[in-house]
Amino acid sequence: MSADPLPGPSPGTIAEVSFAVLLLLAGTLGPIYRLSLEMGGSGINFAEDPRVIVVFATLYLTAGVLGARAHRAVRWEPLVASGALCVLLVTSTLWSLDRSLTGVQATLALATLAVPWYLARRFGPRQIVVMAWFATTLGLGLSALMLIAGDALARDSNGRWAGIYFNRNSLGTVAGLCVVLGAVVALQSWQSDPARFHRPLAVAAMLSVPPAAVCLWQSGSRTSLVAALGTLVAWSASSLVRYRLPRSGRAGIWSVQILGGLAVVVLFGPGSRLLGSDSTLQGRTQIWGYLRSRVLERPFTGDGWLASYGTYDFWAFSRDNLSHPVQSAHNGFVEVAAGAGVLALLVLLVLVWMGLDRGVNALASRDVPWGGALAVGVYFVLANGAESFIGAHHLIWVLFLSVCVFGWRSSPPEPLRESPGVRAAL
Repeated sequence: MSADPLPGPSPGTIAEVSFAVLLLLAGTLGPIYRLSLEMGGSGINFAEDPRVIVVFATLYLTAGVLGARAHRAVRWEPLVASGALCVLLVTSTLWSLDRSLTGVQATLALATLAVPWYLARRFGPRQIVVMAWFATTLGLGLSALMLIAGDALARDSNGRWAGIYFNRNSLGTVAGLCVVLGAVVALQSWQSDPARFHRPLAVAAMLSVPPAAVCLWQSGSRTSLVAALGTLVAWSASSLVRYRLPRSGRAGIWSVQILGGLAVVVLFGPGSRLLGSDSTLQGRTQIWGYLRSRVLERPFTGDGWLASYGTYDFWAFSRDNLSHPVQSAHNGFVEVAAGAGVLALLVLLVLVWMGLDRGVNALASRDVPWGGALAVGVYFVLANGAESFIGAHHLIWVLFLSVCVFGWRSSPPEPLRESPGVRAAL
């Protein structure tokens, strides 16, 4: 299958691509965070600012309407699964320890589904990856301008880069994703059908990788560094074996990706000293231990989406064990389990399986447009090992759902053919 062409330069298409990039850029939360501060936001609770909520609600409503008018078919299985997950988050409002917070944030998480719905209905997989790469590059460019201008919020108290983002880890996450997407876009552009060969795009994508890597390093976000490196290793290795992969081997590769993601979660604590961090990953493992006890206490209901952090018990735990206030599990899978129970976690794992399975199928089918599907899926799993990117607004969540919704198992694998170029290289 040849790569889906990028949209042409007509005014209508330019406007729609610009809106799609705006949706993805908003998902990085950098520009919206800065907007919240400029409007007098409190800083840590910027996502609860009513004016910011109106901005996101307007974007999602527009995306939902445009998605309904689009013509491209989508696969309903992952859309239903992601919808079921968000419904469980909303339902947790009924017994939430903080009903107001849970109700708003769970509803926004459900509304966020309008973005992958719109992207998958209007654009092809290659276009989605290219626009996400451009959005992350644009966000890093804006961060660089803030750093050059000497903005007080562009660095944290230790001199680490934060740019336009909430903190250094937020910048590191976007930078790591930009590194991965830059490599994916560059390789896919070089591998495209000669009739649709985008050499300038490949060069631009390759040139974006070094600056993004510098931003990643200067942010000091070692969790994002691990996610980016792990994704590049898995993706590059799979890109080689895709030319020789027997159908029976797809399940093996899928298992390796899952086990690799789980290994990162398990080994982050004892292995963190190799990365120059403390053994608790700056309190993450302690937070996970506390939330694990909450899951055991309320396994089927959870505390309510994002409601575990406003209780007196968590305040006392934070006072005794943490050096700074937190409002996140710093692990997307733990976040879902603590917020909405084990059933929501099982639905999330099914959704992850759908995304990774689609990427593995692409290896056997030699589907060039889906060359980045596995990279997006692996980065999603690894990034959520030490941060929370599931729920409202997050670009990584939106991008992963777009990969899942567009054409999951859309075509049977084609007969394998060994690439002459790979044969010569081997």
